[in-house]
Amino acid sequence: MHIESVRYVLRQANRGALESVLYPRQEQRGPKPRLEAAQIAALLGLMHHSPADYGLATQRWTLTDLAEIAIRQGVIPAISPSRLWRVLTAHGRSWKQAKRRMTSPDPEYEEKKGAVSSLSR
Repeated sequence: MHIESVRYVLRQANRGALESVLYPRQEQRGPKPRLEAAQIAALLGLMHHSPADYGLATQRWTLTDLAEIAIRQGVIPAISPSRLWRVLTAHGRSWKQAKRRMTSPDPEYEEKKGAVSSLSR
């Protein structure tokens, strides 16, 4: 036994708290608590909004951002990105890199895009 362990036991015994040494509290073991259906629905609902709606300077969700926003919005008290990924895949969602799309607010965009595309063929 390490000297610090012995000192800890002696300090606890002198304080009258020897039970905490003999019968330590066990941390929760086993599977994590399941999420309620309402929490899962709220998580999936967050995905249908733009990250910019929540003050993020991006147009694509990352698992880390989604976890942070879910916690900030009070959907769930705490969740890690890896746990979030497992929950999403268990509910039929896949996490893939979003494709970049070239768009423009220009009303003549489609016409110009067609002209440029025809040049590159």
